[in-house]
Amino acid sequence: MEMQPGPEPSPASATAEADYFSNSEISKDETQPVQVIRREASGVTMPGPAYPRSAYQGWKPPTEPTIEAQAIAELRTAFARKYHDDDDRPGYTFFHLDDFTIYRPNNISYHEGELVSLHLLSQDRYPEFVLNGTLSVDDQQFYLQAVPFRILAIEGYGEIEDTQLENQMCIQSRIGGKQHVWYQLGRPAPEYQRFYQPFLWLARFTKHFVDYLLEGKHITLAHFQGRFLLWLKAQYSDETSFRAWISVAGLEDFRTTVAANVGFLRKECHGVDPGRLLHHPIWGEVDPLRLAAIRERHHIEQHTVVTPYAYECFKSMYFGDQLAERNMALEMLSKVKKRKRRLRLTPRYLPQHESTAVSSLLTPTSMARDSPEPLVDVSAGDVVCVHPDLGSKWGSDSTPWFVYVQRVRAHGDRTLLDVLWLYEPKDTTMGKAYYPFKNELFMSDNCSCGREALDLECAIEKLDVSWFAKDPYAETGLFVRQKFRTVHQEDTYDFVALQEPDFACKCQEHVPIFEECRAKHAIGDTVLVREWSGDRGEDRLQAAQIVRFNTAKRRIQLRRLFRRSEVDPKTRNVRPNELVLSPETYDESCDKIIRKCHVRFFSPVSVEQGRLATPYDLDGLGDFYIIVSPEPRATLVDTLPLPDDNGELLYDANNSLLPQLHQGWNPEDAPPRAKLKGMGIFCGGGTFDRGLEEGGGIDFRYAVDWAEHALHSHRANVANPDRVTYFLGSVNDCLADAMRGNRHVALPGQVQLISAGSPCPGFSRLQTNMLSDDSRRNASMVASVVAFVDFYVPEYFVLENVVSMTSGMGRNKDENVFSQIIAALVGLGYQVQQFLMDAWSYGSSQQRSRVFIIASAAGLPPLKQPQHSHAHPTDEPVGRALGKSTNGLSFGNRRNCFTPFEHVNPRAATFDLPNLDDAQVQLCVTHPDHRTAINEPAVNRTRMAVVPTRPHGMGLMQAKRKGLLRGEPSNHCDKVNHIRRMATSRMYSRVYPKFLFPTIITRMAVSDGINGRWLHWDQPRALTVMEARRAQGYLDHEVLVGNAAQQLKIVGNSVDRKVALVLGLLLRESWMESHTDSESAIAEVDDQVDDGHQANLGQADTGIQPDEYMDDPVAGPSHGHRQTAPADDVENLTIDNRTAKIALQLTAEEIEAVKRDHFKAIRRIMDARAQS
Repeated sequence: MEMQPGPEPSPASATAEADYFSNSEISKDETQPVQVIRREASGVTMPGPAYPRSAYQGWKPPTEPTIEAQAIAELRTAFARKYHDDDDRPGYTFFHLDDFTIYRPNNISYHEGELVSLHLLSQDRYPEFVLNGTLSVDDQQFYLQAVPFRILAIEGYGEIEDTQLENQMCIQSRIGGKQHVWYQLGRPAPEYQRFYQPFLWLARFTKHFVDYLLEGKHITLAHFQGRFLLWLKAQYSDETSFRAWISVAGLEDFRTTVAANVGFLRKECHGVDPGRLLHHPIWGEVDPLRLAAIRERHHIEQHTVVTPYAYECFKSMYFGDQLAERNMALEMLSKVKKRKRRLRLTPRYLPQHESTAVSSLLTPTSMARDSPEPLVDVSAGDVVCVHPDLGSKWGSDSTPWFVYVQRVRAHGDRTLLDVLWLYEPKDTTMGKAYYPFKNELFMSDNCSCGREALDLECAIEKLDVSWFAKDPYAETGLFVRQKFRTVHQEDTYDFVALQEPDFACKCQEHVPIFEECRAKHAIGDTVLVREWSGDRGEDRLQAAQIVRFNTAKRRIQLRRLFRRSEVDPKTRNVRPNELVLSPETYDESCDKIIRKCHVRFFSPVSVEQGRLATPYDLDGLGDFYIIVSPEPRATLVDTLPLPDDNGELLYDANNSLLPQLHQGWNPEDAPPRAKLKGMGIFCGGGTFDRGLEEGGGIDFRYAVDWAEHALHSHRANVANPDRVTYFLGSVNDCLADAMRGNRHVALPGQVQLISAGSPCPGFSRLQTNMLSDDSRRNASMVASVVAFVDFYVPEYFVLENVVSMTSGMGRNKDENVFSQIIAALVGLGYQVQQFLMDAWSYGSSQQRSRVFIIASAAGLPPLKQPQHSHAHPTDEPVGRALGKSTNGLSFGNRRNCFTPFEHVNPRAATFDLPNLDDAQVQLCVTHPDHRTAINEPAVNRTRMAVVPTRPHGMGLMQAKRKGLLRGEPSNHCDKVNHIRRMATSRMYSRVYPKFLFPTIITRMAVSDGINGRWLHWDQPRALTVMEARRAQGYLDHEVLVGNAAQQLKIVGNSVDRKVALVLGLLLRESWMESHTDSESAIAEVDDQVDDGHQANLGQADTGIQPDEYMDDPVAGPSHGHRQTAPADDVENLTIDNRTAKIALQLTAEEIEAVKRDHFKAIRRIMDARAQS
């Protein structure tokens, strides 16, 4: 518990203080032998005091304090006597200052009288500090107390060979300034040692920083990424003190050191030579008060600027009054239309378009409940409507349902229809959202066939449908251009482009799991296999190599790839994704093969030096593994015979030949096609863009954000900032400029992917009033995001936001913004998917869940479902989903599946960070951002210190209820409001070290009753910026521009880096796969507009594509032909509820297997029944 000045301390605390400050030692002879009980170290340490010794009652100074002026007078005489010879006299008068402490004055509002580091002098809102210490010249000494000073001087700037700063730092007091004397800093007092030692390191760094700027020209932040260290080594590599100094930090990249201490660095440069030193570009890149690397744009637009299409989609939402509709310049409109045609999207927007409702396209007969004689002329390929089942979970109105007829079958005197269901927009995840094309239907993958087939008598009308429609505005009848996938077990409630195979259901196309596995994988591939883990008490996934497909046994022979951490448990710093080759093989059933994984060989040097290519360096994220081998291309083991001359062949213990291991994707190889050109809007500090970029398929060229510090942080971490166009201003001004054709911003054809981390405050549950102007303005930015997509027409679009965006909004909580975004994107013609992604499932250590909406142009492969690499925490609730579709089934479900690794907990994520005790020093050499965002006042530090560290997760109120508090902390608990007084209060609560960090937000309010779990699990302090960075996936070397509070705001507003990387890998896979598929590839063409295409672009323009871009629309029953075949035995035919995929009669054991193994169990059951 932290000691504080004030009343006479209690006997216990007084004894602790006496022990701390005493220089005496207790003799062994004075104590009796005691029994030693060995216990596990608890990690509890006693932090140093936050105040000088003079602040504590009962402390006695070494000598009676002397008036400063009197001490100066006598020491000047002693100094003159010592240096009576002019040749030996220094250039200034100085006295030695030892046993000193530096602290804040007592006449300030906060932190009065607290110890403080010298690097904060003249910049931390406090222009003046106070000192205690002993001044001396030779043997003449005087003890001074509470001496104010404002000046710190460091000698040796510009003298490169002079590096000994211990005796070259002086301070000058007010009185000393008048007397022209300096106090040379010597030995600090014991309680000030923890403040002074890191400052000494920073002082030397500052000297080298100044010298480097004096020698160089046009110095930027990038110089400190590597060139600065090379310069230092060239100057001082033979100097012992330099090697000791540089080893303390253990850094090669000093950009974070510059960013965290830029205030002190600038102050020193200003005192040396401001004309030379302050004109380097580095200050405009990293000084939070003088940022100029990115030009700030004028803020003109006061409302959310949207395109006419986006306005139509969102104008009726509760934030509709925040929208401002803007039209495109004719040149831009032509460019947009041309690009939409080429990507097979909705080619144009037609204002005042009124699509025909489905009900208007039906005859009165089909709308009637009692149908006449059944239709007899129904053929395969027809679309018919049937009466709805009003008692089903679809909650349907009286509008008929639609089916596509796959087959017509005879069954005795009855005719049966095998059908696929067609959905109206309201039957999909769009729900009640506004959709511009009421006459559009969506093919589904839900069928009623076999035993569930419909009787011909159910059909009440045959309809004409336009398939593969290109221009929805030109369609007057029903049309279909997309499929709504609804495989609940795979959580694929999404929209994909309609393809020819979609006209036949898959339930009759049963492929044995062995054949399916052989089609997916090849000999030599590495896969993840489900196996039992004794340590985890459940199954886990383990990497293995496919050796042989045993056709006779229908099993797969695998080669074991052990984890090095389990083979060599005593080896330190082994990555969890490092594997060891083995000659051991074993047989496994196909249902245990879960998915493919990626394994590559790396040299020991690359592993030791941390030069692994991303994502192989992320401990198994994305199923990427490493094998350390002296010869990266060889597959060596410790058994004979050795590999052949090419280093490719292996033999197992039975002298059987083992296949070469197929190595995974090499990020350093040139991609098979050009990377996507990306634009990040609401990009913040850039973790979203950098994570997507590290996936290997995207190159971000444009970044737009309003926040100055965040965008400069984005720029600081880009390898080549000159290749990126930054827009520091409102997205509204950016879009308005682009729609006018301003060449200083990106234009259509220059952007192939848009990422958007749109502002979450509009949907966050942390806000107090969701209907306030600010909240509605923030919420309206989702319309801006859709407008960006409508204007730039990218191949891909990725949106991130809080999960609460999927909840009902507005005054009556009946407006779903999520559904409206889906509807707007589908209306544009995009394939649209949504994922609920929990950060911990991808190797992150925080409790962060977000919704991601992915849009891809028609013809591009939809993204695969993100696979979990890390397990679900035991205490985290599983039941969560993005919403429910019209059929009552939830979509976007949280999945709890088997994984290779356990979740990463806070202790594991931060194990290497130094112990900061109470974090009062606010200066960390090894990790410059390892400092708290707020320097808490003494009363808050006391409350944090008394919160027990065991059991884990304790808070101040829980300690109060257990009777563990007294004094001010206890009294404080009696005064707080009812939320903070609850048993579940999180006020001053500690993080669970073995669970997860709370969701990192922009401000850590430790006293909050709901979001106050910000205390370190062992140390008496709040979490630091560095710990928040680790939780969000920021890399240690990445730069954050701003003070600690501004840095935390950037981190809290960021997208989790590891989640972004997983999406980046999936986007790369989709983009590169489309290049190899000639049928679905989108041609990469120049989107420049020719002059002839700019004429006659009024509202009368039809927007119909020329023949080279489109097929003729097909109306009516064009697919298939009349088929009559003997039917299976069918009894008790009823209308299906449009959700049934297949019907299985399961035993109790089979039901439990399905609950546990999901789709895999169903496949095993079907295989067994097929064989029987």
